Amino acid sequence: FDLPFVHGQALKAAGYSFVSCSRSAIEESGLLPDSYKMVDLILGKEKQVGFGTATNRLAFKTFTEKLNDALYSYCKTGGNLFVSGCYVGSDLWNNGKTDSLSIKFVTSVLKFKWHNEKASVSGQLLGSASAYPMFEGKWNFCTQLNDKQYAVESVDRIDPADSAHTIALYPESNTSAAIAYKGAYRTVVCGFPFESITTEAQRKEWMQKVIRFFEK
Repeated sequence: FDLPFVHGQALKAAGYSFVSCSRSAIEESGLLPDSYKMVDLILGKEKQVGFGTATNRLAFKTFTEKLNDALYSYCKTGGNLFVSGCYVGSDLWNNGKTDSLSIKFVTSVLKFKWHNEKASVSGQLLGSASAYPMFEGKWNFCTQLNDKQYAVESVDRIDPADSAHTIALYPESNTSAAIAYKGAYRTVVCGFPFESITTEAQRKEWMQKVIRFFEK
């Protein structure tokens, strides 16, 4: 449960305070207060897997119906939503069981669609400034075992849906690593975990760019 601290370091460096809670707290309450200027949904390596010996029971799904409803209500108030994780798309499109409602949610509300998993092995990221110049830059995410942060085995290629735009690429394949949408509300979705960016300085830089996008 140290990931909120890692994200919080970057938020603090950008001049913001933060609070954290579990996803179950959001699912049980059914809402996210519209007084929050930004919501940072930390998905990490989360994806649905069989629960115990009951192969028909799944746990750790990324986007559940209750979570989707709460996020949708928050977005309708003009909120700003930042989402990152290894399996933001593949957990819905490539898990052997199609969830059409959740796919509709991420496509129509979060504004991305999944293309493929294992989209990068180098761990390199290149900002795409064609739509939003503030995302220009270079970053790396962790792909090797080490004593400081977890290693990422797979990341998702996610393409923009509707009127969203690609804001970062996996340069080894020149494919979309992150998207941003600006409309009545704003979203930034990354096919890699934010906390896997390799250095604190790079994480601070990326978070500041996300916040700047939300503020403009």
